[in-house]
Amino acid sequence: MDNKKFLSLLDKILSSLVKYNVRVKLIGGVAVALHNVARETKDLDLVIKQSMDATNNLISALEECGFGERDDLLEQIFGADPHEEMYLFAMSRLMSTKQEFEGFVIDVFFDFGKINYDAIEAKPTKVRGYVIDTAIPSQLLKLKRAVNPPRDQDMKDIQTLEKLVNEEAQPYKKSNIFGGGENG
Repeated sequence: MDNKKFLSLLDKILSSLVKYNVRVKLIGGVAVALHNVARETKDLDLVIKQSMDATNNLISALEECGFGERDDLLEQIFGADPHEEMYLFAMSRLMSTKQEFEGFVIDVFFDFGKINYDAIEAKPTKVRGYVIDTAIPSQLLKLKRAVNPPRDQDMKDIQTLEKLVNEEAQPYKKSNIFGGGENG
């Protein structure tokens, strides 16, 4: 899937999520890219506050934007095998049966698993014209470090996020035009 198609599909999904008031936090590759990191991704990783209302709104949003049919989405969310790793993280990998969305994957993490919605520090970020809570670099770094075993892209993301977090930790230094030192 090329970048233009990915962004077009992302627009459709974000528009529906906002319309149906689905409170999500972006994590994963899209969130990393939103921190000015050149990075490609083929999926959308979301953390959702677990409730039946939130799940119903998510399914309605995805159905309306054409990602999938309600029954298929329900099966993908609630039909997880309890022996699979995804079940341990309370994660559902949603794959569309629609040709338009072929190759586009949405990983939805429900907060009753190892990932807690409220514990993820995020900031409102404008994404393709929509304001979506996006995990800050230090949170993304924690999540990436938890991937076991890490993939090559995870290792690259960890290195990049470590640099970002270290840069953010540096105290702001202003120059003193009167010659009193760096922090004067």
